[in-house]
Amino acid sequence: MKLYIIWALAVLFLGDSVLRTFRSNFNFGILVIYGITAMLWIYALFHGPIDAFCAAGVGRVLRNLFFCGVGLFCALLAFVAVSGYSNQPRGDEQAVIVLGAAQSKRPESTISPPMELPWPPKYFVAEWITI
Repeated sequence: MKLYIIWALAVLFLGDSVLRTFRSNFNFGILVIYGITAMLWIYALFHGPIDAFCAAGVGRVLRNLFFCGVGLFCALLAFVAVSGYSNQPRGDEQAVIVLGAAQSKRPESTISPPMELPWPPKYFVAEWITI
């Protein structure tokens, strides 16, 4: 059953990676998705030797460190999500800060259209990245 889930995730992440290649600009988040996709495919193809290595000794220690890292990542992700949802904008902001607003030939769904922002804001700070 575990192997079916790994194969399903590998195929799902491969499709997602291919779509992101054509629909998004390259950034660190995309690189992380590519890395996860590669790790899923490597484990799906070589699960026998990997499981044997992780059964005892140094492999078991590395496996435990890996899962501790995954747990830390999930905890940090939950913290960012909870703090982001609990600290909503109040509507009296005097500046709009746009991070990662890359210029592209097609609009990105994350930056267009702006959502009910007072226009023009008192202060407008933007970070433009030209690729």
